[in-house]
Amino acid sequence: MKWWADTLTSVYINKSIKKYLEDLSAKKPVPGGGSASALTAALGSSLISMVVNFTLG
Repeated sequence: MKWWADTLTSVYINKSIKKYLEDLSAKKPVPGGGSASALTAALGSSLISMVVNFTLG
């Protein structure tokens, strides 16, 4: 991984969702659509895991 990717990743790893959403809605280049898509995919996969856990017991 490139050094700047480590830096950008660590910016939000310990921040709140509120902070992320505020920055996403601000007039800033980062975070952008890619990170919003990744968050949506992560939430979707977590919900699928929850359904599987309820279904299988």
